[in-house]
Amino acid sequence: MAHPFDLCPNYQESTKAKTTLLRDPERRKTGESSTDTASVQHLRPGMVLLKGFVKPEDQIEMVCMCRQLGKGPGGFYRPSLKNGAKLNLWMMSLGKNWDPTTRSYGPTRPFDGAQAPAIPDAFKMIA
Repeated sequence: MAHPFDLCPNYQESTKAKTTLLRDPERRKTGESSTDTASVQHLRPGMVLLKGFVKPEDQIEMVCMCRQLGKGPGGFYRPSLKNGAKLNLWMMSLGKNWDPTTRSYGPTRPFDGAQAPAIPDAFKMIA
């Protein structure tokens, strides 16, 4: 049995930052940026980089959410190639599972049948 992978093994819960942007849908609706230095950079058609859009403390909250999801069912794992070699990364899918051998998404992971954790509402709000 695989042990849960923790992306922040030395993290102290007492350092968790207070959040504002993830829990404030009114700021999302108005497009209010999270810092005075927020900028939009158009990288190519349909691709935009939003620098400063999410405040650092809100980014910490997002990492905390990913950490909790990653330690639970369907969380972080080391994917393998068709030849059985393990990739040098830990990954987790949200919503649907990514299968690197077939290069497609599916409802469950082929090697253990786990379902991907749902996409958190806070992430949907940001998107």
